[in-house]
Amino acid sequence: MNTTKQTPFPFVDGTAPEGWTRITHTSSGDRYSSRQRIYRREDGLQVTVQLAYARDDSVWTHVTYGYETHTPDWDVTKLVKETFIGKDRKAIQVLPCEAEYVNIHPHTLHLWSPCGIDPVPDLRNEDGCL
Repeated sequence: MNTTKQTPFPFVDGTAPEGWTRITHTSSGDRYSSRQRIYRREDGLQVTVQLAYARDDSVWTHVTYGYETHTPDWDVTKLVKETFIGKDRKAIQVLPCEAEYVNIHPHTLHLWSPCGIDPVPDLRNEDGCL
């Protein structure tokens, strides 16, 4: 595992990325609940950024994103990842086993990014391609 310096929570100063409006900010004070910030674009894309704690006490950035009427495509997923997690951090999209699957909203997707570690092995081939 690689360790890297990573900022777990973007826009800590309360700002919003260009082209986005910050909707709200909440914090319950419970260590296992997430602080969250919600952003919206004019096209209806909504993003929620949360600081989440895993059962092993690792800290993760959890980004939930979607539209009310359709599921985001790859270009939107990449934009959300680069904007709210960063270009220099890896993000994971988990496809759970059927027993763990929950679908609260049919057009919402999730990205997860660990803070301070890189749990993904280097899967590139000898040419450096993934």
